Amino acid sequence: MARSLMPKEHGAYGQLAFPSISALCLGEPTVPSFALVVAACAAFFAHEPWLVLLGRRGSRARREDGRRAAVALAASLALAAASAAVALWLAPRVAWALAPSAALAVLVIPLVLAEREKSLVGELLVATALSALALPVALTAGVSLPWAIVLCCVWSVGFGLATAGVREVMRRAREPERAGAAAMVVLGMVGVALVASALRGWWAPLAVAPFLLATTWLVVAPPSPRHMKRVGWSLIGASTLTLAAVVALGRAPSP
Repeated sequence: MARSLMPKEHGAYGQLAFPSISALCLGEPTVPSFALVVAACAAFFAHEPWLVLLGRRGSRARREDGRRAAVALAASLALAAASAAVALWLAPRVAWALAPSAALAVLVIPLVLAEREKSLVGELLVATALSALALPVALTAGVSLPWAIVLCCVWSVGFGLATAGVREVMRRAREPERAGAAAMVVLGMVGVALVASALRGWWAPLAVAPFLLATTWLVVAPPSPRHMKRVGWSLIGASTLTLAAVVALGRAPSP
């Protein structure tokens, strides 16, 4: 049976999908916005073939599937480039909005080559780069710049919390005697920031609350790594609630 060349980082699927979906739901989907989503998906699916060619899936995988991986990598990158070109041709004014995500993606490349993309820095860079895709997608869908920035910030913080929570589960499995003091400090700071924003009458940051609650559970009462599927579903639930919150807040009529 042929090896699958689909990305194996399942959490990244949600990090790719939810920011773009929220951007499309807040605006009116257009050809450029869909083209940007296609470009992002194509670039994402180039990841696994690249790892096979780098030998990160083993010498046997590179030997047996290298040719197929090379074709898949070339096809994915070609589709990504063509889709991005279509989007920029139809909406040249938002070309600048691609810069944050592209710059972050470039920073990830040396980490992949050094086999450090699974480090905390690497995972946070990936999460932020995928969240930043909401900026150009939202703008080409007609969302205002302030709300496009809000989307990027909400998803970046939310996925950052989720990353910290999952890593804490794995760390506590290795070092059960050590408490996650640093993680609790981060959660406390985010909680204070959300309360402060609500007191000032700015409700958009509260969309992060589902991630804050899910991550608090992971840090305070971390489940066994054997139950990572339950963890995954809880984070999908948090992502869905955050999606509903940003869409509801973004579409709410101004007072």
